[in-house]
Amino acid sequence: MSKQTVMIIGLGLIGSSLAVCIKKEHPDVLIYGWDNSRNTNKIAIENKVVDLLPKNFDETAQNSDIIVLAVPVNTTQYYLQKLSKIGLKKETIITDTSSTKQEIVHTAKYYNLNFIGGHPMAGSHKSGIFACDENLFENAYYIFTPIKEEQKDQMKQLENLFLGTRAKYILLDPKEHDEITGMLSHLPHIIASGLVNQAEIFKQQHPRAMQLAAGGFRDITRIASSDPQMWTDILLNNREVLLQMLTQWQKEMSQLSFWLKNKKAEQLYQFF
Repeated sequence: MSKQTVMIIGLGLIGSSLAVCIKKEHPDVLIYGWDNSRNTNKIAIENKVVDLLPKNFDETAQNSDIIVLAVPVNTTQYYLQKLSKIGLKKETIITDTSSTKQEIVHTAKYYNLNFIGGHPMAGSHKSGIFACDENLFENAYYIFTPIKEEQKDQMKQLENLFLGTRAKYILLDPKEHDEITGMLSHLPHIIASGLVNQAEIFKQQHPRAMQLAAGGFRDITRIASSDPQMWTDILLNNREVLLQMLTQWQKEMSQLSFWLKNKKAEQLYQFF
């Protein structure tokens, strides 16, 4: 019986961490790694994050049993289109790691791909292959968004492949996924980034402000240091959900402003 072959496209924090988790649990799985950065590919081989680099992208994809797209949202869309033209094996499973799902699932359906959306809800303010961490996903939720009822057996294949992550699996509808991640991840990131931007303006008038910033401020704003291109893509792909949430947030802040202006102590107390 031939080895199971996995191709991971994107060897940044998530892709490289998944690779080492797979190899830890399944040492016989053959892992190909592909990244746009030659330096990243070099580091991946030198540090045995992956077994091989593809000599030919199309041939490696055709021979793979599972393809993991560990790239930004818009890049995932590009690779779905690319993979649709290669002529993959019918049983080849394509999954991704993106934090939005509706538009990606729509693209996969359009190209009639055997796709199961995935989203490991773990991350770090660090990025790139040097941030590779086999413990990154431990006790985190790993969300899957299958698009067909008959994909249950293939879901089990993915769950088995990712056993080394020690993550907790959960199934969600793509729309529900985007609403939940919008509230728990995307909106908080917008608020944190807005606070950082406001603080930058404030510090021009009060240069010592950041010196006096305590742990609470740092905790709230830490997530705002993430990759701006990645977050631009995420927000645009989940824009309908986020526009509704931002409208509700603005209403909440307007209400808070009214209570402050009119010294509504009871309402302020209830707010907190």
